[in-house]
Amino acid sequence: MKTLILIIILLVMTETTHAQSSDNFNKLNNEAKALIEKKSFIGALTKISQLEKELTKIKVTNPSANLSELENEIKKLKESLTGAKEKKEEDKSANQNATSNNLKIKKSLDEVFNIGSFSFGNLETAQAENDTYKAEADELLAMKTALTTYIADMKKGNDYERFVGKMRSRFTRNFESFKERVERIMAQSTGGETNNWKNVYYEMQAELIYWNASQQTFPDEPVFSDAYKNISALANKYGSLDKINDQNKINNADKIKNQVLPAAIVKDAALEKMFVDAFNKRYATEYKGTATKAIMLQSDWQTERNKLTGIVTGRIRQGAIVYKTSEGKCFLVSIVHVYQDYIGNSFQNAKAVYAQDGQEMLCENVK
Repeated sequence: MKTLILIIILLVMTETTHAQSSDNFNKLNNEAKALIEKKSFIGALTKISQLEKELTKIKVTNPSANLSELENEIKKLKESLTGAKEKKEEDKSANQNATSNNLKIKKSLDEVFNIGSFSFGNLETAQAENDTYKAEADELLAMKTALTTYIADMKKGNDYERFVGKMRSRFTRNFESFKERVERIMAQSTGGETNNWKNVYYEMQAELIYWNASQQTFPDEPVFSDAYKNISALANKYGSLDKINDQNKINNADKIKNQVLPAAIVKDAALEKMFVDAFNKRYATEYKGTATKAIMLQSDWQTERNKLTGIVTGRIRQGAIVYKTSEGKCFLVSIVHVYQDYIGNSFQNAKAVYAQDGQEMLCENVK
């Protein structure tokens, strides 16, 4: 009878201990879940470790207990913890990527659009500069989704209007005058390295890149689309250096054909001979031609004096010269300056001190 009573007491104590352990297990389980929800992963890991110890205690106190449900709870917690940690890392990575993309987009927007005007100091590198610029524009456009999101965020504040407003102002101030300058230079250009037609050509290509990127990046700005259509038409008209060279030849032929002598202000055979001789002495070798005619462009000499004493030092006069090359071509030098020193109360030693480049003309127009 005593033995039976003892067995009953032990069973009751075991069940009580098991119930207490189960309650403690459930409490730890709930606490671990709460910590996982709060992303307190170190604390959650500690709670799971305590759960595993609690499970071991239950196994010791009640070896015959079915603990599969509790074991599954621990497994679920571990999986939940791992998933939550991975999700946090993904979110962190996504935020970092978004921040990095925003910084990259901001930098690209400035590089592509924050430009007042284009200029090419070194024409030998101009094409490479335009190629680099196009690559920058293409890189910006390739970030289409991120770019759209970034611009939407810009519109929430003043950033969009501040940035795009400068681009609109650039169009209003510069675009029409740029087009007119291109047309004027291309219409007058006769080729050669001394003309600025190449610089204008490369500026035009850069503007084409600019407005193409503008109308794609900011589709809500109709003025940018109009600018792109206009610059495209201009670029197609002067589409290549070869095409421009062909036009230069036509322009040059017309200029040669239509070139005539300027009207003489005075006619003086001795003075004209002085100009011819002075030019030939100074420039015949350089210009590879011999002066054949002079035209006086001033009615009198301009006296020059020492700036401090006021004493006359010489005099200068302006004229024009026609010279002929050994190939039989004639050229007009529109401005030639001849200078004479003042020595012993007389002007002496006539010498050419300045001459412009010559413009070819038909020899039959030299009259």
